[in-house]
Amino acid sequence: MSTITKPSQKARSFISSAPDSKPATKPTRKPVASTQITVTVADDLLQRLDDMARDTGQSRSGLIKVGINRVLRDGV
Repeated sequence: MSTITKPSQKARSFISSAPDSKPATKPTRKPVASTQITVTVADDLLQRLDDMARDTGQSRSGLIKVGINRVLRDGV
């Protein structure tokens, strides 16, 4: 029969200082400064945007941001 002993204070300290000894945390993102704007669009265009947002599980605002980023990246 083997005897189980408690780890020494030195061993506990070593184990608790290991990088993986703490529970994983989600990486935090720094908030990005933003400004709210108002845009007027045709009703049919807004309906198509809302349909796509619904079908893809995105928000209307999220899809507009994707479109703006693509135009700025690729040009008109």
